[in-house]
Amino acid sequence: MKSSLSLYRHVLRYLRSSSFPFKYLYPKIRHNVREMFEIHRERDEEKTKMLLKWGWQDLAFLKSWKIVEKEIRDDIFRGFSTSKKGKIHDNK
Repeated sequence: MKSSLSLYRHVLRYLRSSSFPFKYLYPKIRHNVREMFEIHRERDEEKTKMLLKWGWQDLAFLKSWKIVEKEIRDDIFRGFSTSKKGKIHDNK
């Protein structure tokens, strides 16, 4: 099984890639990824394997959004946009 560092690098690489459909969510998701790796730092090998398996599944799920039409994605995430300074805010 690949290491947690490998998963972390794959996730960050995907978030920066042109195929990532939620550019306005990049800072938030990047922060969440970092936090999840810190929170779930484990010494138990079995638990680590389980968390890595879930992490790779989550990355696959995130990648699956690229096939969803842009209009549908925009409807799902309506209210979120990027301000001129690049910060995410809610338009409600």
